[in-house]
Amino acid sequence: MEDLNNIIAGAAKFNAQASHEVKPLLERLAREGQAPDALFITCADSRIDPVNITQTKPGDLFILRNIGNLIPKANSEDSSVMATVEYSTGALGVKTIVICGHSDCGAMKVVLADKDLSTMPNAKNWLMHADPSTQGYKNGQDDVVFAPGLPEVDKLSQINVITQFENLLTYPSVREGIESGNLRLVGMWFDIGNAQLSMYNADTKRFTPIADDGAGNRQENMPRD
Repeated sequence: MEDLNNIIAGAAKFNAQASHEVKPLLERLAREGQAPDALFITCADSRIDPVNITQTKPGDLFILRNIGNLIPKANSEDSSVMATVEYSTGALGVKTIVICGHSDCGAMKVVLADKDLSTMPNAKNWLMHADPSTQGYKNGQDDVVFAPGLPEVDKLSQINVITQFENLLTYPSVREGIESGNLRLVGMWFDIGNAQLSMYNADTKRFTPIADDGAGNRQENMPRD
């Protein structure tokens, strides 16, 4: 059971060492409650660590993870995502929703290859929410300009991020927030092999690496609102 041993060893190390560093922050959060900056929706892939790739702290991100970073349309039988969106915007006052895809996504590989998932019926049903993304890719969508040499699965993954924008807009609370200017949607994409996070620019239709000018001023292209 080496896998469990690794987790236990890490937990013991946290309790003995790292907890002292984060304890003051967590004490304050426990006392005052959370007020996250954003709802961060990303894939369940074990290679993605939202806090690490955004260099944020506990309390900064309200995180939702699922296979394929998918967002079912409103009135779907899958209400977990909708409940999280409603809670984050309604109860926590989140003003930004980030949808973050990534390279080498297993979910996108499955839907692109139309693999047989008869032995995993729940996964099969869930991945049906990726059908609009797959159709958009096969029909030659024009929402994303791809980097040269980008693998097919990564092209689909980037399209999938934009498709989730459209699905989010079927949620009344999200649409109202966008129309009133109180909520914005941000698309991001993480290149695992290059350890690089990019942001979608609606004007250029590209995912552009997020840069810093050296003075702490982020030079990033704002995505569609």
